[in-house]
Amino acid sequence: LTNKKDSTVKLIDYLYQNIPTNVIKLDAMDVSMIQALIIIGNKKKADDMMNELYNNATKELDWITKEGNVQKANPNQEEVRLNMYSLNYIKDLASQNNNPTLSKKAGEKFESYNKSLMQFDN
Repeated sequence: LTNKKDSTVKLIDYLYQNIPTNVIKLDAMDVSMIQALIIIGNKKKADDMMNELYNNATKELDWITKEGNVQKANPNQEEVRLNMYSLNYIKDLASQNNNPTLSKKAGEKFESYNKSLMQFDN
């Protein structure tokens, strides 16, 4: 990188073209890319990535917290933790990126999943 905004966007575009998100889904490990986009002021791309991350996390957590599955779920299980981290990161990053709607939505989902998972935590 040459410490220029366009270099950062080009690098992120390059990474996600060569590792397409339909093959390897966005998860909590991609938060640093979103943070970089926010820092350089690329609100749209950051929002797009946060929305995709939100959709991935909620899809997994919807299944995990579905009746019949939640009793078997362990809140400390890596998949659960990463998806919960994703929602918490989205809540904070969306707020930083002036997207209060997504921030609120992610925060509410986090609390809802947390409540479902904690009732069966042994």
